[in-house]
Amino acid sequence: MERFEHIIVDGYNIMNGWSCLKKMIDKSLGFRRSCLIATLQDFSDYVDKYVSIVFDGSDKKELIENNGKLRIIFSKKTEAADTVIERLVYKDKGKNKILVVTDDKLEQNMVFGFGASFINSKDFEKIILSAVSDLEDNFRQRG
Repeated sequence: MERFEHIIVDGYNIMNGWSCLKKMIDKSLGFRRSCLIATLQDFSDYVDKYVSIVFDGSDKKELIENNGKLRIIFSKKTEAADTVIERLVYKDKGKNKILVVTDDKLEQNMVFGFGASFINSKDFEKIILSAVSDLEDNFRQRG
């Protein structure tokens, strides 16, 4: 993770890939989305990296919310999250070392072609769980 400056997450793709979020299938989409956002906010703060979470479709225009180093983006209604991810990667092409988190093979190939790296949701979930474990260990040592 140290070599990456910006992590871009395909939000709904990851929500369907992480075991902890799949277990919440009886919960609303909004609740599961909030859980992902909170988790990635903590992760972003802990590793001190820029993280962008991209979700499909707001009503009419693209919505962007910034919270420290976490950016939450909802694509335009007529635009897929993949298109926004590709635009973000292309815009930063050569400037930052970017990691895209998605299980979508076509999207992986596209971002790789733009010079970004990619990781699947399961492997990223392991990284998140490891960071949470480290954070808990640090907290216990201080207490």
